[in-house]
Amino acid sequence: MEDKDHAIVVTESTPPFQIKYVNAAWEGLCGWTVEECSGKTLSILQGRETDQSAVTSLMNSMLQGKHEDVVLTNYTKEGRSFRNHLSVGPMDEGLFIGVLREINV
Repeated sequence: MEDKDHAIVVTESTPPFQIKYVNAAWEGLCGWTVEECSGKTLSILQGRETDQSAVTSLMNSMLQGKHEDVVLTNYTKEGRSFRNHLSVGPMDEGLFIGVLREINV
């Protein structure tokens, strides 16, 4: 999971999908350290331009144990907005893995 090119986040597989782990690339993209975000939810990345219907769809897929891809506007810890392609899927041990890739639109 120490992929330098992909921002990776691991969450619990049950609501509220608390963050268990992030890699260095995720810390660099989002501005939150693993210590700061552990136990929080991905709502720390959401803001006024985040599409809540896409977030709801993503959460519904997660509840069904399905893989989902979505493009979202998220926000760094410092408040900078960024568009990202998020791919989320189930892992072993009751966890989900998410891979974020910043995109320019």
